Amino acid sequence: MDVEENVARIAVLCVIILNATSFIVIMCCYASIYYSIQGSSAWNSKDSLIAKRMSILVFTDFACWAPVVFFAITAIFDVQLISLYGAKVLTVFVLPVNSCANPFLYTLLTKQFKSDCKTIGRKIWGMICQRRHPRPSSPSGIRSTAMRTLTEWYH
Repeated sequence: MDVEENVARIAVLCVIILNATSFIVIMCCYASIYYSIQGSSAWNSKDSLIAKRMSILVFTDFACWAPVVFFAITAIFDVQLISLYGAKVLTVFVLPVNSCANPFLYTLLTKQFKSDCKTIGRKIWGMICQRRHPRPSSPSGIRSTAMRTLTEWYH
């Protein structure tokens, strides 16, 4: 990182301070939520799961931003540990990991989502099996209304 001028150093330092302050505020808010839930009489295993998920969110945020902050601080003190190319790779591939991980942490790892995926998978598997081994039609040659509706919907 190029921070040879004092103005650039001050700008980088301000961004680092703002980022660190934001992280500390977020971490304190999550800790406050955790302690308020834990101290209540309604604490149960579901709350424990939510608390674990919150701690994972804070950790992934820290893990993605820590390398950037570390290399920015070293650049302020004229210790170049990473090349400009390395800084670009870090910015392009490491920083978005947190944004990509959040949807998984918030929704895709919940019991409801897993249950919905299993239900959809079973329906799709049932349709595949039905096409491979079709059931014989009824004596009158007319399918039930439900089967006819499913067949029309998927074709």
